[in-house]
Amino acid sequence: MIALVLTYLGVGICAINVAKWIGAEIYATVGTEEKATFLETEFGISRNRIFNSRDSSFLISVMEATNGVGVDLVLNSLSGELLSTSWKCVAPYGAMVEIGKRDMVGRGKLALAPFEDNRTFLGGDIARLMVTHKSTVARLMKLTLEQYLEGNFKPISPITTFDAENVEDAFRYMQKGSHIGKIVVKFPQDDILPLAPTVPVPEFRGDVTYLLTGGLGGLGKAVASWMVSYGAKNLMFLSRSAGKTDEDKVFSRELKLMGCSSQFFPCDIADYAVVKNAVSRAALPIAGVMQMAMVLADIGVLDMTLDSWNRATRPKIQGTWNIHNLLPKDMDFFVLFSSVAGTYGYYGQSNYASANTFLDAFSQYRHSLGLTASVMDIGPVDEVGFLSRTAAARENFLAVSTLLTEQNFLDYLQLAIARSSTKYAPPKTLGALSSGYQAPNHIVQTTQSKLPIMDSQNAILWKRDPRMAIYRNIETTSTAEKTEAGDQLKQFLSSMMSDPSRLDQKSSADIVAEELRKCLSNFLPKGDEEIGMTLTLSAMGIDSLVAIEVRNWWKQSLGIEISVLELLSGGSIEQLGEFAVKRLKVKYSGK
Repeated sequence: MIALVLTYLGVGICAINVAKWIGAEIYATVGTEEKATFLETEFGISRNRIFNSRDSSFLISVMEATNGVGVDLVLNSLSGELLSTSWKCVAPYGAMVEIGKRDMVGRGKLALAPFEDNRTFLGGDIARLMVTHKSTVARLMKLTLEQYLEGNFKPISPITTFDAENVEDAFRYMQKGSHIGKIVVKFPQDDILPLAPTVPVPEFRGDVTYLLTGGLGGLGKAVASWMVSYGAKNLMFLSRSAGKTDEDKVFSRELKLMGCSSQFFPCDIADYAVVKNAVSRAALPIAGVMQMAMVLADIGVLDMTLDSWNRATRPKIQGTWNIHNLLPKDMDFFVLFSSVAGTYGYYGQSNYASANTFLDAFSQYRHSLGLTASVMDIGPVDEVGFLSRTAAARENFLAVSTLLTEQNFLDYLQLAIARSSTKYAPPKTLGALSSGYQAPNHIVQTTQSKLPIMDSQNAILWKRDPRMAIYRNIETTSTAEKTEAGDQLKQFLSSMMSDPSRLDQKSSADIVAEELRKCLSNFLPKGDEEIGMTLTLSAMGIDSLVAIEVRNWWKQSLGIEISVLELLSGGSIEQLGEFAVKRLKVKYSGK
């Protein structure tokens, strides 16, 4: 008797044709009842010979059906613990053909005791065979075609077809693991597909100087390092204390190790004569500027003095006029760092908001002169900058809205640099636009509200802004439910900033593991309650496509890196939670 256990329905249908051709008795494993019905209807396989591939129960079923002997041949693509289960199904003198790659790449382990009964384990990689043994492949292809012409082998069916424009839907459909047969992507007859927009790689010149004013805070250093990593070789910094602090000296050495020379000029950017002197001493011609100067002097407008007004406005207003007048007219970019405070306003910051509104307008003024200019209205940024150093302010923001990551900020900056070009200047007359005034070089980095707009606890900046009234129209009651469900992890991560010692508590790993379990339930046909903490991703049937989605969730939600291989070989959900906490300790406390 020759019997097969088929654990991958697409390949399994093909294998059933081969099994019928050679007269084998067939035992199959499937993941859904729908697939079991399909095998029973289309191939006449008895229902008592079709078992569940989602867990190890098929071992008991196979042994009962074969009187405890097992099967002569197993065709396997399951991984992890279920690979070992398939191996146990092999009868003495039988063999298992492994067509999965996950355990091969992930250095999986196999019990050696079954080899004592003359069992054979075969690993198959057709792609490699086509390169190393072309004559063998040619012979097998010839045999396949002969059997196809004789009617022994049939095309795999059913076929689910997607248009090439919807290729993402095809992959999503395959991820569900519920499809039967083959998935085909149909290309247009002219073989021309619309190209998806791609993000160009940032590029800076090494034979010029780039000026960063006020660029030695958290954001400024992140910008400088980013520029150097993409080709900048000469940076010039202007700020009140540039080069004077130990941190600045360490940063200068870091830039040097990255292959970038730096110049530091401690000065008030609002002082025309001092700025003129600094600009004249640039090592190479200045080809771009980041105007990041900022001073906060928060006070209510009724209590504001002329001094507090000037402290907040002079660096942005007079400082911008100074660099506008003193720098070359043919620069690659002129980026102004504004704030959403200028877009929406903020209590106690009318001076700061006014200064930022000036920057928004000044970018249009420069474009009207045919000069490069763009402006970014920056929202609250996590990880670097003011919020990363001010736990109380960070928690206040997190209570009502999401925060931008450092990468979000740099992506916006890359767009701002590109749109600094005069080709993005708005038309000089409103009549040229059918939908009103537009300014592509003005980028607002707003954040998403975590609470419903009508919630009395919602204190987000733009809550009462008429321009955002659409949120009141589209908001539904489900928003509150979703927000409540997703808040636990965000609140947990927020608390890590002020108290990293919490990561030493067992509950921290439990929180992360629970959120990971909820994430996995979105990609699997099982319900949330069916996914146990002791299950591994391999045991759940997670393939590489779903693993990539989980990795993306991990990075976006936790702010830390993990590879697909680490996910698949990281043990149970509970163990992955512990692994995440170890990475978070490194991030928040350096341990």
